[in-house]
Amino acid sequence: PAASDASGPTPSPSPAPSSSPDGPQGFSTVPLDFAEEANAARKRAHKYEEDHSMASWALHKKHMFILTSAAKPVFSRWGDEDKLSGFFCVLQALVSFTNSHHDDCLRSIVAGDHTFVFYIEDPLYLVAVARTGESEMQLRIQLHFLMSEMLSILSSSFKNRLKKQPNFDLRKLLGGTEMNITNYIRRMDRDPSFMFDATHIARLGAPLRREITDMLMHARPPRLLFALLMVNYQVVTLIQPPRHSLAPTDLLILLNFVHSPALQRQQESFAPI
Repeated sequence: PAASDASGPTPSPSPAPSSSPDGPQGFSTVPLDFAEEANAARKRAHKYEEDHSMASWALHKKHMFILTSAAKPVFSRWGDEDKLSGFFCVLQALVSFTNSHHDDCLRSIVAGDHTFVFYIEDPLYLVAVARTGESEMQLRIQLHFLMSEMLSILSSSFKNRLKKQPNFDLRKLLGGTEMNITNYIRRMDRDPSFMFDATHIARLGAPLRREITDMLMHARPPRLLFALLMVNYQVVTLIQPPRHSLAPTDLLILLNFVHSPALQRQQESFAPI
């Protein structure tokens, strides 16, 4: 790594652990092409026309739901949350029944070829329902990342809000970020970084990467905390203070934020992290 003064950030050659930039066979690590994006946009538009009584809703192989402990809908990957309010009540009842009658926390249910996985982070309940062949642990890891994405949007202050107002509709605080959450879930389906809690590192020669890092170091403002250069969801270089570091979870959330459709339409954007 390039030399720096003791008080400033130091470059990190790679946010370990990392996975191959090309990824294992069967996974795509590059952004979706325009045809896939157009198809995804059509699906997002159709999402709000679906409910649990429709065959198209049941045909989806993986669902992810977020609700509050008061059974208030927060997010559904497929379908209109308001039309699915009855289904959200059933999910909340399952968790509540297990807690009250068995003094235990509901973790998973297997029903035929469907696996239900529950991730309880009171006052939020995250539920994955899948018939993809993924194990309970794989789905639980994805729910953990989804919870991290929610915290990055809402911050932990929403918990105090729900304690005071259990029936508060959290969707008011999401501020149109549902597409970001959906894109995050879609990336979890196709990117092995989430399973290995890692980030893709752009494949570059060491001299070139060192040169890029030196350029960032010399151009950095005096009080800069972090600097990150990325391309196509891959990290080129990362500058960070000696005693602080960005975990792969943080980097994956940042990558999703930077590649959000709303941000791509702007030449420049500022947002608190």
